[in-house]
Amino acid sequence: MTIDHIGGILFPHVLVLRLIGRLALPCFLFGIYEGTHRTRNHTRYVMRIIGLGILSMPITTYPINVLFLFALFSLSIKYKGLFFPCLIASYFTEYGVYGFLLGWAIVWASEKNITEGTLMGLLLTPLSGNAFQLLSGLMIPVFTLKWRLAIPRGPKLFFYLYYPLHLLVIRLIARV
Repeated sequence: MTIDHIGGILFPHVLVLRLIGRLALPCFLFGIYEGTHRTRNHTRYVMRIIGLGILSMPITTYPINVLFLFALFSLSIKYKGLFFPCLIASYFTEYGVYGFLLGWAIVWASEKNITEGTLMGLLLTPLSGNAFQLLSGLMIPVFTLKWRLAIPRGPKLFFYLYYPLHLLVIRLIARV
């Protein structure tokens, strides 16, 4: 994500940075999928994501930034009856319907069939309007592997504040 933002804001002509950045969205969607299943308090989990989305609004490219998409995705996982309202609402967020359905391709690959989930992720690429998003679909099989990286637990506040703070720093550097 940071590499993508550096590429998009500071070096938009360096294509490799943007290509690497295409791996971030499916990683975060998978993290939301896992977080939705593991949290003890789903309401607090979603409210934290929304709060961070609101905090990030002044410094993100899209006012209704990707964090609102993550909240909608989490709600649709926890409450399947909200799938269609969340799908419609996702239209107004960063990554839009494409991002929401990519999340559900990850769910499908994780819970039902890896091949079908990956194929769904790849077929969604035209919805993104960016051919580079094909890399996002190609990441889906990685999430179904049984091994997981042992990422040490860190302070929650750091992980939540990293998103708006790194964007703020990159934007300040861009002004120099």
